Amino acid sequence: MNRLLLIILLLLIRGGLTLSQGLYFKLFPGYNFSVSAQQMPDYLTHQVMIPTGTGFGRQNVNLNDPEFSVASGVNLRAAAGYTINDLLSVELVFSGFANTRKHFEAANTGFINGESEWDFRSLSVMPAIVFGKTVSKTSLNIYAFSGIGTADLEVTTIFNDDRRTFEFDRAPLFSWGFGLEFCYAVSGKLSLFADAGITSSYYRPERAHLVSSTTFPAENLLTYQKEFVYLDEIINIGMDPFGRPDPNSPDTRLRETLRSNSLAAGLGIKLTLWK
Repeated sequence: MNRLLLIILLLLIRGGLTLSQGLYFKLFPGYNFSVSAQQMPDYLTHQVMIPTGTGFGRQNVNLNDPEFSVASGVNLRAAAGYTINDLLSVELVFSGFANTRKHFEAANTGFINGESEWDFRSLSVMPAIVFGKTVSKTSLNIYAFSGIGTADLEVTTIFNDDRRTFEFDRAPLFSWGFGLEFCYAVSGKLSLFADAGITSSYYRPERAHLVSSTTFPAENLLTYQKEFVYLDEIINIGMDPFGRPDPNSPDTRLRETLRSNSLAAGLGIKLTLWK
């Protein structure tokens, strides 16, 4: 019995050492550069009071910007990986992103000083597969990943001195990408690497609500001006006696996707536990 326990213990130790020989960790901060503009999602309407010949009338201000994109920003990534053989590795990548281009001037509004500010942040978990070959101290790898995470979005609409900030409920984020990685081994356990690749993500919020307003206090605005619901199909919208949307109900809109397409580049370190 004691001999059997000793054999099992030796097998467990050997298996643990074999696993640790292929286990590594990576930390690589980087930056995402937007590669394309996108149509700004029509998530919100900034409704203002415009003087008319008989008083004031409500006017919806279009704050669209043809150069809109929230794909540029800082990206901090960490990964745990395992080397299966000389050509193949698998990784689990954790990524945090925050856009750095936040301010957008409105175009073709017919008014002046129309603009918006977008604050987009996300956290993702992305399984990745890595193909590569090591020669001496250097290696060149090709990787591809796909994953899911969560994203937060805050949008401020601005017209003259009227600023309104809306907060979107946290929603899922889907992402995928591929790229190249060049790695140089400084020692048996420590390596330095640089990587560059294409990253795409998709975010579709479901609700938003007003959190602050300057010119018009939030309590003075109607419900449909400060609450928004996004659906795949709009049916049975509540109406007031004049055939307009019920002012005491949220503004119901078709769901739109916020897309981010970027070129991601970064530098990092790789630590192999046993080599």
